[in-house]
Amino acid sequence: MSGIVSPQLQSWATAMAQGASPRATIEGMRRLGVSTDPQLLLLSPAASTDVRCLLAAEQLVHLVDGWRYAAAAMSAFLTHSNAAALHFAYYAELRAAISLMSWGGLRAKWHDYYYLDASGVRHTPHPTQNPPTHKAVWLLWREWAQKPDVEQLLLDNIRLMPNVYLRSVIGAVNFTLPHHALQQWGADLFDPSDDHDARNTASYQPILTNTDLTSMNVGQTNLVKALWELLLSQGYSLQFDSAFCAHLVNLTGKHLGPSGQPNFLSPNYYENLAQHIASETGAPGDEIRRRIDPLKYNFLPFDLASSNNTDVENVLCRSILLLRIALLATQNSLDSPGASSVPKKWLNRWLEHAGLWSQDQGIDPQDIHFEYSDALESFTTENPLPLSLWDRSNSWNSAALARPDACIAWSLTA
Repeated sequence: MSGIVSPQLQSWATAMAQGASPRATIEGMRRLGVSTDPQLLLLSPAASTDVRCLLAAEQLVHLVDGWRYAAAAMSAFLTHSNAAALHFAYYAELRAAISLMSWGGLRAKWHDYYYLDASGVRHTPHPTQNPPTHKAVWLLWREWAQKPDVEQLLLDNIRLMPNVYLRSVIGAVNFTLPHHALQQWGADLFDPSDDHDARNTASYQPILTNTDLTSMNVGQTNLVKALWELLLSQGYSLQFDSAFCAHLVNLTGKHLGPSGQPNFLSPNYYENLAQHIASETGAPGDEIRRRIDPLKYNFLPFDLASSNNTDVENVLCRSILLLRIALLATQNSLDSPGASSVPKKWLNRWLEHAGLWSQDQGIDPQDIHFEYSDALESFTTENPLPLSLWDRSNSWNSAALARPDACIAWSLTA
């Protein structure tokens, strides 16, 4: 994040982030809407005056809008419009961050910043501080992403397999390698706060006036494939979850190993790690060993997301991975005890609104996953690019892969 932050503004951000609690927003999600309302509004007239409901509704809307921006970014990327892709990917990041902070009880809105404590009471610390939205969001993000609430969200919801959570993986890594504890693994692993300047350049500068016209390369289409592999369902969660767990295991190996030798760890290390997780969880050790195998995954999206670079590939990866974490937070709220049925009904309506699903198809929303899985399998990336992506035989596949927002159907509506 560029620019100097005054002590007063930093104090404001710290107070906002540290005081906020997700309990209020989760309670607000339980109270959203009226299931008999023919318009199926997220905020019924009665709920609209409740700040807990307002923040819960905004969490959901920022999430779906973030995914729409990600879809616009992916579509631009698949047509080799990299400046437009970076522009949209940045806004996808922004909306993902705002959705996540809304879940955490923090409202990031210009002229109306506040947080809700665990009792749902609204607080406005340092009311004279009113920074512009973009500056405020990334300042708040850096404070908020380090909170125990965020840590708990990831540890207890990301799963390597159905009954093996990230908490067990992190514990096993730190037990097996006690002098090399894994520190950077949370939401702050993907820091988008420096992408704003890159977005300004992409959005407003006539870059092509003094830059060579380039050709799209297979590496870019392979990145699209790698991102989509993370978004497909593995039944109990997105494939992102298992890949993220394995990435962290592999990340430790990179930090410990010689330069340029990322998979140096011996099979015994993975075997010992798997057995430790198995002893803690009761899950079969051979299946754990298979799922933490670094050769099973393509870690490129994680590597690009955690890089300090702000090229279109980096920003696109950060946007998708942050949106996945925002999905996780929303799922956490929707599945909480006593949750209202209205948000999921509203999401079904949103899928129709967005052209991703229709009741007339006669299938459940989550089952459209198979169409996108088929599109990924059939997607071909031959030269000349991007022309071949949009020829008659490949255009349906490309059109499907330009809609990563479809993963909402198999993530939140079941």
